[in-house]
Amino acid sequence: MNIDEFCKRLGISHHEHLDEYFAKGQALFSELGGFAVDKARLIKLHEKYNFMRTFREEILAGCDEVRKDDALLLFVYVLAAIYKDGKTPSYSNSGVSITITDIPDRERFDTDIAPLYSSYFFLEEMIADYEKRGLPYEVISDTLAAMELEMNDYVGIYGRVGMRRYVSWYFHWVKRDLISIGRFQFEIMPFRYKVRAYRRGDDVKLLLDGYKIHRKGLILGSAGMTDEEGSFTADIKEECDSVIGYTTNEFGECITSPVKLEGYEEILRQGSMVLNVHIPSKLPLTPEICEKSYNDAVKLLRKAYPEYDFKAICCASWMMEKRICEILGKKTNLSKFSDPYIGFPVLSQGKAIYSFVYNLHQPIPTEELAEDTSLRRAIKQHLLTGGCVYEKGGIIPIDTTDEVRFS
Repeated sequence: MNIDEFCKRLGISHHEHLDEYFAKGQALFSELGGFAVDKARLIKLHEKYNFMRTFREEILAGCDEVRKDDALLLFVYVLAAIYKDGKTPSYSNSGVSITITDIPDRERFDTDIAPLYSSYFFLEEMIADYEKRGLPYEVISDTLAAMELEMNDYVGIYGRVGMRRYVSWYFHWVKRDLISIGRFQFEIMPFRYKVRAYRRGDDVKLLLDGYKIHRKGLILGSAGMTDEEGSFTADIKEECDSVIGYTTNEFGECITSPVKLEGYEEILRQGSMVLNVHIPSKLPLTPEICEKSYNDAVKLLRKAYPEYDFKAICCASWMMEKRICEILGKKTNLSKFSDPYIGFPVLSQGKAIYSFVYNLHQPIPTEELAEDTSLRRAIKQHLLTGGCVYEKGGIIPIDTTDEVRFS
């Protein structure tokens, strides 16, 4: 099978930058044959680490289905070759997408689940690394199981088992930078936001570091925040033992007048290593469970990954919108989730709720949104009255004793 036939059969656009990965995928396929979809292999690994907890039968059945389509099986190896090179399917070279963001939807089980086996290709490597780092059995098991757990979102949106929509996301497991500890998944990564954190004693303040800010305190260009009247750039100015800049309020929005911080020590800036929190759905969210997950993660990952000096827990999500309590009209575990975080604005179009609250692939007219839960009803009413549920960011500093510090 040549690359043109391969792309035609799967509906993938053929760009010259795909050629090298097609060749590498062919080489892997020729060498390993059915390794990636070997049921006996997956069963043996599952018996050790119990990672197929919900969709075991579907995953094993998918092995047989993918084998029936030689183009689809070859795709598994092409994607594995991309992962192996340290690339994601959204990787671009000189502004040109070199490969697959998705196989087009054929509404077929084999197509929906095929990319899973590209990440399962690396299971032995993942397990060996986790064991070498001394991660507990439960953490390894939960981390591997989270690959399957992610499929719940696909089922919620499409009503069928698969993960095709999340091809790029699964690269995190291949990189081994996403670890499940208790309630959350923790991504080991550099802090990506233009925000600095300063501490004096128990007081921690954030200063925005170069964002263009709308007069209402959100980042210019966010939903409903596009007019430039009254906008300004939130810069930081350092003066001997003080810094001057724009901090944030209790809602994670920029205060439009500068403040002067005297005697504060910088503890975080863009590029600092953090534990970035991801929030699997359909699990308890009590403050006690959350706090235990944070503290367990810091202690375990400090020991397992001594090469990193983690400065903070970080999260960016629609759940970080500190006005959720106002939207719901009451305190709930959901509205309490952001309480421990010191908030800051991120560029947001307010679209995350459509996927994570309403299980929609893309936004629909507000009038058509479901009202079958109290959360959905409250958010719909908020949107109907002109509101927006912004995604926001926040940090929880980690102190020198490796404890999470709740401000």
